[in-house]
Amino acid sequence: MRIEFKLRRLFACLGLLCALIFSGCNKSAVDTHLKDPATLRADAMRMLKDLPAGDVPKAQWPKSVKALNPLAVTREADNIKILLAHERGKFSVGYHVFRDPEKRPSMAGVWLEKTGFEGIYVYKTQY
Repeated sequence: MRIEFKLRRLFACLGLLCALIFSGCNKSAVDTHLKDPATLRADAMRMLKDLPAGDVPKAQWPKSVKALNPLAVTREADNIKILLAHERGKFSVGYHVFRDPEKRPSMAGVWLEKTGFEGIYVYKTQY
């Protein structure tokens, strides 16, 4: 009976340890401490001015965007969307950099977080 109790305790501790390890591996966390937000914003404004709407080829990403190691970059109507992490059927995470710093992204199906930098938001979507 005493051994059975110790085994239960051991399995409970192992389960907790596994949960902590897996939660630390979640890619949905985005570093909201941008190293150079002013340059990122200026580069995004140039991209909005110079590029057509749609996916932006990697060769056209400025250094400030490349430094984020994105999976994809999209020029949308009034913003640049930078995809940082994606797990099909689960989540997508990245940044929206808006032309108009007062504009907020749509919140339909999206969780938003202000970065503390004008016009730059972290977005997270879950499927």
